[in-house]
Amino acid sequence: MLAQLIALSLLNVFVSAVERVYEWNVTDVYDVDPTQTGNGRWVMGVNGKWPIDPIVVDYGDQVVIKMTNQLTDNRTCSLHSHGIFQNHTAYMDGPPQITQCSIPPGDTFIYNFTALQNGTYWVHSHDMSQYPDGLRTPFIINAKEEPYDYDEELIISLTDWYNTPFHELFHTEFKTFKNPTGAEPVPDAGLMNDTLNATFAVTPGKTYRIRFINIGAFNAYTVAIEDHDMTIIEVDGEYTKPATASSIRLSAAQRCSVLVQMKNDTSRNYAITAYMDESLFDVIPDNYNPNVTAWLSYNNDSAYDVAAPVGELDWYDDTLLEPLWESNWGDSSNLLQLDFDFYTLADGANYAAINGTPFVDPKVPGIMIANSTNFDGYNLKPITYGPYTNAIVLEHLQVIDIIVNNYDTGIHPFHMHGHVFEVLERGEEDAGVYDFSVQHNYSTNPVRRDTVDIWPTSYVVIRMIANNPGVWVFHCHIEWHMDSGLVATLVEAPELVPQIASPDYVRQQCLEQKIPIAGNAAGNTVNISDLTGSPSAPGEMPAGWTSKAIATVAMCVLAALIGMGSIIWYGMQVERINAVEETEKDDWNKMLADG
Repeated sequence: MLAQLIALSLLNVFVSAVERVYEWNVTDVYDVDPTQTGNGRWVMGVNGKWPIDPIVVDYGDQVVIKMTNQLTDNRTCSLHSHGIFQNHTAYMDGPPQITQCSIPPGDTFIYNFTALQNGTYWVHSHDMSQYPDGLRTPFIINAKEEPYDYDEELIISLTDWYNTPFHELFHTEFKTFKNPTGAEPVPDAGLMNDTLNATFAVTPGKTYRIRFINIGAFNAYTVAIEDHDMTIIEVDGEYTKPATASSIRLSAAQRCSVLVQMKNDTSRNYAITAYMDESLFDVIPDNYNPNVTAWLSYNNDSAYDVAAPVGELDWYDDTLLEPLWESNWGDSSNLLQLDFDFYTLADGANYAAINGTPFVDPKVPGIMIANSTNFDGYNLKPITYGPYTNAIVLEHLQVIDIIVNNYDTGIHPFHMHGHVFEVLERGEEDAGVYDFSVQHNYSTNPVRRDTVDIWPTSYVVIRMIANNPGVWVFHCHIEWHMDSGLVATLVEAPELVPQIASPDYVRQQCLEQKIPIAGNAAGNTVNISDLTGSPSAPGEMPAGWTSKAIATVAMCVLAALIGMGSIIWYGMQVERINAVEETEKDDWNKMLADG
């Protein structure tokens, strides 16, 4: 009887489903200036337009995004639907060299999947350094039946803005020997809905669901609405029990839905303020404005006054949230430990590493490695996926606890593809690494989400269930750090990966770019154990050297060079003066001799 009810329920979903087709031509858009400062720049848009319109669908809809790469300068691109599990459609997840190859110029990749989740998501390029340059937008999936009542809704995105294209900054200012400590470039501004001073018209007395989405590459924001309380009802696509908050924190990639009751008074408008977390910045520029302001517009004829200064923001601790529905995953059967930190390698640049290894893309996309080495147990061995991919093989339906230790002094939002996880425990700032010798009290009904903050020099414990065969990445969502190697690869039930259908164009686009589609991480299809030629990170610096030590020595060397230059310059001047004096002395003696 239960099976029949499930079958009828699924039948109802597919009968009522609508195919939502999006024709996306990814194009260059020029002279974009959302900060209105005269600093127009290039971005990646869709169909010649930027910002990109949000995608809004209903539960059960078939989502088809026909993405054609029309970028110039031989640029590739890709698209990841952030927070979407892609059950049975792992090839649609989007990270290049993990589930596909980048889309070459002129080609079309058809992202095709069924929306079998509810909530607030977003889509963005997963090609290195691209989404901060414009290729991202909100993605909303409306539930068939919402568990909370509200009248209308607003979508508000938060992002950071750089006047210089992100991909240029990455190579000239960040990933370079000139920046051995890995200091991230500070954004020039923050934006809401990709603009400044946005206004959102509201109707007095109505209840609004506001979907806040941080689509930025670096900044975390604390958001408050002047003289309005917020009731949290969803984080990262997971409904929660209601929780009242005066402000909420959103790190890069996190989402949060809140209910806000509008006032019955139209005499004024109210500020929505997003405060940047300046602790992420190594240096704060002079006269820097860390706040972004928009307004709830009750009356367009009234003034839009900036809210009064706030002494302290008491944002709601998301680990205290409880899911509206329990997961019942059961107890963990395995424990993993991931330690991460930052290092300066042989090229003088700063790299991120998990368990001492910075991530480097394999020659063959990870899912194709799992698919093509499914014999003699090769695809069950982490090393098959490459010595620099931080690959972890998970058994099907295994429940795993993952301890992530942050040895760095910054906050890092970690995101898991293909899953949500339970946040069992998060250590306080500077709590140190997870201590196995003390009693830990895990949450009894822990919040579920797909992106979690890990505080400086602290840890987090999360629990997941390996119920989604495929190859998924687990990474820091600060784009500077992901592109520096702060990535692990979760190879889930690899023996089942060959059962996942792969469209022909997925492989064809790899072959067009001379990227192998079979074998191990080195592309070796004959001797799978031979990883010769597998991509690797630069060599290590001498033992004991750290980024700060290297920076100190670099400054000392620079000072020494300046000092030596001064001495040489002075010596040259002294030599010239002495030569003049000797010439003058000879002339004087000659004159005396001649009488």
